[in-house]
Order: sequence, then structure tokens, then C-alpha cells
Amino acid sequence: MNNKISSLLICISFSISSYAGPFYLSDAYELALQNNHGYKSKKYESDSFNFAQEQRISKLYPQIQLALNGGLHDYLQNYSNETEITEFYKGYTLSLTQPLYHPELTRSVEQGELRTYGAETDTYKSSQALGVDVAKAYFDLLLSHKSLELAEANHRFYTLKYTRISEMLSQGLSNKMDLLDTGLYRDRAMMEINTALKKEHLARRKLEDFTLTSSLDLPAFLPNMVENIETLKSNIINNIEGNPDIRLATLSRRIAEHEINVRYAEYYPKADLSLTRSENQTNDRTLYKTDNRAYIQLSIPLYQGGQTSARIEEAKVLHTSAIEKEAQTRQDILFHYDELSEQYDLSLQNMQLLESARTSAQLNLSAIEIAQKAGLKSQVDLLEAQAKLYQIEQDRLKKLSDLAMTHISLLEMNGSLNIKTLRTFEKQIFKH
Repeated sequence: MNNKISSLLICISFSISSYAGPFYLSDAYELALQNNHGYKSKKYESDSFNFAQEQRISKLYPQIQLALNGGLHDYLQNYSNETEITEFYKGYTLSLTQPLYHPELTRSVEQGELRTYGAETDTYKSSQALGVDVAKAYFDLLLSHKSLELAEANHRFYTLKYTRISEMLSQGLSNKMDLLDTGLYRDRAMMEINTALKKEHLARRKLEDFTLTSSLDLPAFLPNMVENIETLKSNIINNIEGNPDIRLATLSRRIAEHEINVRYAEYYPKADLSLTRSENQTNDRTLYKTDNRAYIQLSIPLYQGGQTSARIEEAKVLHTSAIEKEAQTRQDILFHYDELSEQYDLSLQNMQLLESARTSAQLNLSAIEIAQKAGLKSQVDLLEAQAKLYQIEQDRLKKLSDLAMTHISLLEMNGSLNIKTLRTFEKQIFKH
């Protein structure tokens, strides 16, 4: 049984490839585009629209049919005194039909081009959404890792403090209440360690599910990343026309316009050129031995019970609906863009404040380290200063995660979230 479990674990471990070196966000996104099942399904669905368009175009080409027939033929010729005749009858008919005038077909092809482009745009939208999901999983892993460091630092601090208070209590230099209070914080820090371990495991698992990659070694941050991100913000331009939702809404409106023309075409006559050749091998003198025909067939719709007019009115209503939907989509995207832009500025301000707080905490830690070496500060004081610095680092990373996700959301909103823009972004925040 243990051998079976071991074999299963080995198979699972080899099903996920490992990644050597620092694992950047652009690497995660690139692997997710290759391995994510939902995105690949969307790509295949988009490809199917190309074949649907080929079907529409094929209706404009000549259609050639060959009909073969044969069997027993039992008949009595009423214009002669012959008896009933039974014979083996066989023949064929070869026909060619070329559409000459079918406006509904040509307009359907034009509409199909828009549908194909719409499917490609929808796939691109899916890639943008996947990029946001991967980025969230990536920064969740960074944040959970830093939370674990903080929880471990707090636990070391309160464990040492608990030991020191216990020693002081035995000497009558402290009281039982301080000891219990410190023990409570020590146990809470242990609970935070367990919670952080679980969160880190789940965040790592989620990122591995996106990328099918294990052994993720995350890079370190640049010291001056706040200034770099502030520079990046000025490079983001509001390109509302590049937004996938707006592009899809515009395409839906144009497709609805074409649909009106397609349905109007049902009023128009249709013309086809037909060429046929038939040959029959039979003794029946009422049938042609060969029959060659070339003719133009004109079909004129006269009355359809109001069905065509009702279909046209339906298409007009759907077109009006598409116009309203496009306007609403633009309004929503503009509002969301302004909201993200303000959130970006607020996150930058908070990051700058945390940078100042981190500088102060680092100076405080350095001063306590010097004082501790000189015997003026205890190990407890040093650990407390380290824990404060870790707390500021965690808060800083939380704000950085919010800032990064806002930046990536702005890229998604502009339709410019791709591997190139992610690499430009990560060069400003990570060490390479």
C-alpha cells in the first residue's frame, strides 16, 4: 500500500515541472497561457469561428452533385400492345449550381468576419482576465511568505520575553499578570505561524495550478521600487478603445447592423445558374436517353405571411439594444478607470508613508543593536525592534500588492496586459 502511495506521489511530482532560478510574474503568466485549461478551451472555441466562416464562404462557390440510380423497373407501355416489361434500370444525373445573386449570402459572409473577430477579441479578453488572476495568486504568495516571516519573528520575540519575565518573576522583579499577558501573545504568534503556513501552502498551490510549475523561487524587491512605480503610473494612458469589453460591445452593435441587412435580403429575388446532364439506360421510350440542360433559375418572394417584416423589426430592436449596451459599457469602463486611477494615487501615497516608517524602524533597529552591544539594551528590546520592522514590512508589502494589482488592472482595462508590459513592470519592482 505504501509503495502504491509513493508511486502516485512520484507521478504527481513529475506531472508538474520545476522552474530553476527566480520565478517572475511574466514567467508565471507565460506558463499560464500555455497550460491553463480554461484559456485553451476559449482559444479552441475561437478557432471554430474560422471554420464557421469557411462554411459561409463555401455557399458562394459552385455546388456540384452526382446522383446515381438503379434497380428493377416494372412497367406497361400504354401506347403499344406490348406486354408488361421488367428490366434493370440505371442512370445518373450530374448537376452544377452557381449562385448568381444571393445578397443574404454575401452579407452573411461580411457579418461572419465580424463574428470571427469578435471571437478573437473574446479570447484576448480571457487572456487579460487570466493575467489578473495569475498576478493575484503571485502576490498572494509573496504576501503570505512575508506574513510567515513576521509571525516567526513575533513568536521569537514573545518566547524570549516570556522566558525573561519568568526569570524576573522568580526574582520578584515582575508580576504574574505580565507573564500571562506575554504567554497569550506568544501563543497567538504560534497560531499566526500555523495560519501563515496554511495560507502560503494554498497560495503556492494556486500558482502552481495556473503554471503547472513547482519549486517557485520568488525574486527580491528593489529598494527604490516606489519611485519606479510612480514613474510607471505616468506611462499609463487611458486607451478606452483598447478595452476588450468596449471592443466586444462595438462589434455586437456592428453585427446587429449587418443582421438587419441580412434579413432585408429575404425580400430580394435570388438567381442561380444550373447546368445538368442526365443519362438513362432503359427500354422505356417515354424517357430521354440523355438530357442536357442549362438555365437560370429566378426565385422571387411574393408573400410570406409577414414573417420577413417581423424578423426585420426584431433585428432593429436588437440593434437598438446593442447601441444602449455599448453606451452603458463605455460609461462603466470610464467610471472604473477613474476609480482605479484614484486608488492608484492613494496606494502610492500610502507606500510613501510606509517607506518613511520603514526608514525610521531601520534606524531604530540599528540604534538598539549598537545599544545592545554596549549593554544598554537587552535581547528582548532588539527582538521587539525587529518585530516592529517586520510588521512595517508586511504592511508595506500589502500596500505594494494592492498597488501592483491596481497597476495590472489598469493594463487590463486598456487591453495592454501582456508579457511585455509585465516584464516592464517587474523590472521596476524586482531585482534581476
